[in-house]
Amino acid sequence: MKICLCLHGKVGGISGKHSSNDTSSAEVLKLAYDHNKKYLLDEYDIDVFLHSWSTELENEIVDLYNPLRHCIEKQIQFEVPSYIKSTQIRAFAHLSRWYSFAESVDMVNEYIDISKREEVDIVYDHVIVQRFDLCWNVTPEFSIMDNKYLWIGKSTLDINKEWSDRWFSSNIQNMTKFSTLFDKIPEYMNGG
Repeated sequence: MKICLCLHGKVGGISGKHSSNDTSSAEVLKLAYDHNKKYLLDEYDIDVFLHSWSTELENEIVDLYNPLRHCIEKQIQFEVPSYIKSTQIRAFAHLSRWYSFAESVDMVNEYIDISKREEVDIVYDHVIVQRFDLCWNVTPEFSIMDNKYLWIGKSTLDINKEWSDRWFSSNIQNMTKFSTLFDKIPEYMNGG
């Protein structure tokens, strides 16, 4: 089974939500990596792709994950449209998060396209897109997860209001469609 792991976003801290600047980001990165290694990387044949805003941790991120493709760039200063009814910082965090999600999935598609031109057929049975702060505590059983569906991490959130955004898994076609969410934010947030 061939798996693709897309990591995205800012490596957060132990305390606080988005845009946390506490000094524990390196600890979070290492802790999450240790769990990814134990429950994913050591268990499956996995290619890693990643996009991040954590430029201060670029060397550590690349050294740990050894991605096939990566982009670690300075935070884009997204302009939050006035019709988004949220705090400025929360809306900015969502724009930033979904942009990074899309970038990580775009890298996979570019890699697959290049492989096809070189007459190498790369097929991923599952594409996992997850945040840098996720710590797996079990090995996912991808063999029983039909990749024609979108799989979402379990959480304590009210599923009638919101989904957990820690990880998603599906096939590359579904993930590519899902990654267009960033482009559709204006439409969705402006009442269609």
